[in-house]
Amino acid sequence: MATKTVSVLTGGTNNHTETAENINALGTDFISQGIVGAISATSGVAPTTGGFAVNAQGTPNMTVRVSNGVAYVTGTPTSGNSQLFRVSMSTYEDVTIAANSSGSTKYDHIYIKLDATKLKDPAVDASDVATLVASRSTNASTDDGTPPTYGYKIAVVTVVNSATSIANASITDSRLQTGASSISTTAQAYRLGPVNYQTNNSTNTTKSNVVVQTGWGWVVGNGSSPITKAITFPLALDSIMSVTISGAGVKASSDPAALTDLVTGYGGDASGWEAYSITATGFTAKLGAISGQALSATNRYAFMWTAMGVKN
Repeated sequence: MATKTVSVLTGGTNNHTETAENINALGTDFISQGIVGAISATSGVAPTTGGFAVNAQGTPNMTVRVSNGVAYVTGTPTSGNSQLFRVSMSTYEDVTIAANSSGSTKYDHIYIKLDATKLKDPAVDASDVATLVASRSTNASTDDGTPPTYGYKIAVVTVVNSATSIANASITDSRLQTGASSISTTAQAYRLGPVNYQTNNSTNTTKSNVVVQTGWGWVVGNGSSPITKAITFPLALDSIMSVTISGAGVKASSDPAALTDLVTGYGGDASGWEAYSITATGFTAKLGAISGQALSATNRYAFMWTAMGVKN
């Protein structure tokens, strides 16, 4: 007969004990990794606010300042099982960015790191389990350096060759807000998973930590065709899964301020939108014209887009 157990329980007359894994189970089962409380960034980069916000120093140098905060991070204690841990940092801490004399731009991925050995045998005050670390990579999206086995990425710092200081514009925010949906630094991005994903017409896989981003925009007709517009995602992804785009209508003579301004459908000039040059950070939107037609220079041709990708 199978063994059925219940947790978390009082000790009772039999002096029942509970493990840390059982106590953490509620978080492990239902909460995603991320930051507790409100977070914000400025177009995806510093200055940032909220827990574990990474910003340049008041007088920029080769360190960045990480604010205090609370986060949930997944880790596996030595000889244990994977579970979600609550990490609290009482005050700010500075992280040193190493010099770069490589001759090319590098990227330091900043993590909250959990030590597997210390997860099993922590100090009395448990202050030796979590640390802030930097992993140097040649890639801004994918860390090909030395990422921790158990860690949560909070920022990516761009380090140009021979850099002498780090400015806010060089710090990309990687945090997401913890929760059942894990709302990210922009109100448009949500983490999902697992998500079924198909590539090459028939290869089926499952993706976790999937972020959905959506938006809309417009271009002014140019009297000819086609017209292109570069789109940058609100939140840079680690890998892209899909991008879809469709027309949203036309507004004549003046710029639309909201989708509700687009009360006129496309006439006989526009042939439709397509997305190309798709990367983990954005894509190019292209509006074509019907053969022999020109896109009116007085019209604003609008589009809507949705992108899905992985953000660890």
